[in-house]
Formats: sequence, structure tokens, C-alpha cells
Amino acid sequence: MELVRMLVLTVIFTVITLGNAFAINLTPGDYKITSWIESPAGGIGSIQKRVEHVRDAEADFTKMFTIERCKLLSKNMTANTLTFELACEFPPPSISGNFSFNGDSFEGRLRYGYKNEVMNVGMRGTRIDTAAEPNLQSGERQAEIDKKLQELWAKMKSYLASGDVGNALELFHPDKREKWRTIFEEAKKQNMLPKMVSDMVSLNLIRIDDDHDEAIYRLRAIVDGQRTGSQVVFQKDQSDNWYIVDF
Repeated sequence: MELVRMLVLTVIFTVITLGNAFAINLTPGDYKITSWIESPAGGIGSIQKRVEHVRDAEADFTKMFTIERCKLLSKNMTANTLTFELACEFPPPSISGNFSFNGDSFEGRLRYGYKNEVMNVGMRGTRIDTAAEPNLQSGERQAEIDKKLQELWAKMKSYLASGDVGNALELFHPDKREKWRTIFEEAKKQNMLPKMVSDMVSLNLIRIDDDHDEAIYRLRAIVDGQRTGSQVVFQKDQSDNWYIVDF
């Protein structure tokens, strides 16, 4: 995992340096960078998460720039989106990426290829601006986020109960919508959506991570008279929009 951490940081620095050469819209300053390794299997537990704190992003990115051991095979800059492909002397020999930049934030994914193995790493960076942070105690902040996510969950249940799969899917993370479309449309065909919703008894907060970009809940349900439990995962994108990921 230490090797993965170093690879992630190295390519973050490389990407931003490449981006600066193409006039990327990224404000200099301190950034919090969240990266996660995505399992090909998907689903709950498929994302291994970590947060890296970067001081003085512009200076550190330049200092850590190590592209001299990589050959840039292709690059494309469209608006504020950068795509690129590298061939490197060190493992993994193949690295490609797609990143979007928006002033105080960036988000994207890296694809590492080595022989027949592929590893995907997602990344999100947000400039740290303590003056812009709400002056809330952690308990107050947690209660505020919990209220927002409970309302989001209630809205999703309301749409499903009425058979409105389309609007319910809008509340799910874009990467997960097709998966849940298949599940919900099949349940709708069998007239099971109202029962699915009525089986859901309560949603209780387990934790919100330090950067408030992921929240885990426990869903309590009663199915055929038996109590069951499962995790519900919410994630926040770089525009501060919360989405349901899995349950």
C-alpha cells in the first residue's frame, strides 16, 4: 500500500504540472487530496480510501515532478479537461488519466496497467480555505449533514414508492445509476417497489469521514417478518452534491 501511495502522489504531481503547461484553471494554495483504489468487482467495500494533505500545491507539485522517467505518448486538453497517456521505465509501465479542473478543485481517475493487471485510482482535490469553513462545532456539522442525507433518503423512498424510477435514480451517484436502474426496473415490473420501500424501517448514522465527502449509515429493514441490516453509502462530489452510492 505504501507503493500505491507513492504512485498516487507522483502522478498527482505529474498531472498538475502537465496541466499548468496547458493553462489549467487551478488556484495555487493548499489542497486536500482524497484518493481511492477502485476494485474491479465494485459494490460496498470496493473502495479503499485515504486522504493526503498537500502544502503549497503549486510549489510541491513542481518539486515532486518526476516525468523525466516517463514518455508522454498522448495528451489532449479540452476546456478544463485533461487526458493523457504515459509510458514509464518503472512499474507500472502504462499510466493514463482523465482530469477536470475548476479553480479551487480537481477530480479525475488514473489507470495503471502492468502486464495483464489494471488498477484504477480515483482522485479529488479541494483547495483548503479555512476562512470559508462554517464556524460549526463537529457535532453541529454532523447533525446538519445527517439532516440533509436523511431528507435525500426520504425523497428517494418517496419516488420509488410512487414508481418514479427516473427521479429516484437522479439521487444516486452517476457511476451507480445503471446498476440501480436494472434493479429498480425489475422490481417495478414485479410490483415490488412499494414493498421494498415499506420494508425499510430506519436509517441510522454510523460515521461521516473527516473531509465530509463520504457518510456511512445502517439501514434497518424487516423482510418477511425478519429483521435485517445493511450499509448505506453516501458520497459528495466536488460541487458539494451528495449522492446515494449503495445500500
